[in-house]
Amino acid sequence: WESMLWMCGITLASSIMDKPVDKLAVNYGARSSMKAVESLGNMLPFVALGASGLAFLNGEPDSRLSTTAYSSLAAGGIGLVSTLGLKYVIGRDRPLVGTGPASFNFMNANNGNASMPSGHTTIMWAAITPYAKEYDAPWLYGLAAVTNLARIGGRNHWFSDTVAGSLFGYAIGDFVYQSHRNTEKRGMNWSVSPNGVSAYWKID
Repeated sequence: WESMLWMCGITLASSIMDKPVDKLAVNYGARSSMKAVESLGNMLPFVALGASGLAFLNGEPDSRLSTTAYSSLAAGGIGLVSTLGLKYVIGRDRPLVGTGPASFNFMNANNGNASMPSGHTTIMWAAITPYAKEYDAPWLYGLAAVTNLARIGGRNHWFSDTVAGSLFGYAIGDFVYQSHRNTEKRGMNWSVSPNGVSAYWKID
């Protein structure tokens, strides 16, 4: 709960930058360099999940890479489902709608394409966090930030939407990574499928 309060506080504080950053997106988002960043950043979450899928399927069972790839896939999947739920609850209008950053439609059935949190950003940070932790590679968060920039530059999200997505994605990725490591030691395993999340004990 303390972590959630911190996340909410940081997101709320970052909303101060919503209008100034969106103004920059209006002024510079159409430049060819920004369009290139936008294309790359929008594609990165799918590249991360695709690479994790290949690593998991082609890696040695229970290997370091295969286990991390599984955590990445699980975190990305949880991030996707959780984000859709939060969009429905929060219902914030996207910048391109033109109603401003303070426009919310809470608990509306048409909120599937709402702005907060950024789904691309959440998935990217969730998928990349297990690798960053397992291989001590914090530079991967810099790569994840390209997705933040892309979503802001294309005016798909407000700045605070991507901050929320980053924090939420990191929290999911860290939770999945840590819980997978800890439950492996106790002999418990879990999996993610279209039907939900299941936990089970593995008996040799």
